[in-house]
Amino acid sequence: QPPPLCVALDIRCVSVPPAGQKVKTECGTESPTECEACESGHFQAGWTQEKHCTPHRDCDQNAGFVVHQIGTTMENVECRCQNGTHCSSHECQTCRLDTHCGVGEGVQKEGGPLCQPQEPWPGKARMPEGLTGKGLAAG
Repeated sequence: QPPPLCVALDIRCVSVPPAGQKVKTECGTESPTECEACESGHFQAGWTQEKHCTPHRDCDQNAGFVVHQIGTTMENVECRCQNGTHCSSHECQTCRLDTHCGVGEGVQKEGGPLCQPQEPWPGKARMPEGLTGKGLAAG
């Protein structure tokens, strides 16, 4: 079977593989660039002149991550924090356990681990219907 088709960018033999592929052999005076698919566990998100693809990220279970979306030759793996945990910072390099607040308590501040008493709902003598009173503090 013929090698995958590469797209020529101009007449000076500058060809690059599309997403999901890498350069196998560069073009010469009488031959076009040959491309090949990224190997298993690697990806290339866009056009490239590289002879290698980028390895998929590792969803480190020791840091609290699980695979949310499996990687392909065109997309990286997508990681998420395990159930019952959340990102420990904006950069989300690790996950930490959610804090469960008691009845009548809520999150002190967004991302904060501390619970604090909550004011009753304005104008209501009891909790709105459908709520259990158990808050979940993301912290």
